[in-house]
Amino acid sequence: MGAVIREDRFAWANEAPEATVAVGEDPPPTAEQLLSRLGRVEAYGRLPFVEACDLQGSLYDDGTFDRRAVFQAERLPGTNGPWWATVEPNGFRASDVSSLQTLAAGRNAAAFFWNINAVMRLTRVAAGAVLTDFDPLLEVDAVPADGRDLPFGDAPRSAAIGLLERWTGVAITEPWFLATKPTFIVETRIR
Repeated sequence: MGAVIREDRFAWANEAPEATVAVGEDPPPTAEQLLSRLGRVEAYGRLPFVEACDLQGSLYDDGTFDRRAVFQAERLPGTNGPWWATVEPNGFRASDVSSLQTLAAGRNAAAFFWNINAVMRLTRVAAGAVLTDFDPLLEVDAVPADGRDLPFGDAPRSAAIGLLERWTGVAITEPWFLATKPTFIVETRIR
């Protein structure tokens, strides 16, 4: 098991706006190359999370949400080297097993999705295989051994963010989550 993670460090996730956070070890040199695995990529510059969320909302307004999604992507340092981290404001695509496998391209990746309706999904893939895929709110008995000491029963969002760090070595912090990051719209082939 990884180092003990203090769950209070991840308490911010319990109140965070709905999103999917995905972290993958794949080494493409640019975010565009990473995201192009899902479909055609259009760069939108650097936006803070709240503006990226508004951009995602505009896809509902124009009726293109079913085929387009907003992603923010940045390479982050980790204890096992740098990994790509993505945020989908009010999005879900990277939490889908097939999407996560596509993003991972046969390597290690993990994603955590949550929404305003308390729907959640925590997924981990390695070498194309699904290692973990469960709802951290409703399927507490499905928590893998390396996460059983985390507060999934009381604070499933913070526990899931903590487990993402254990799996990847990358700390997803509130300042990073809300910060200005490279932002893209992806016309996804995966729905």
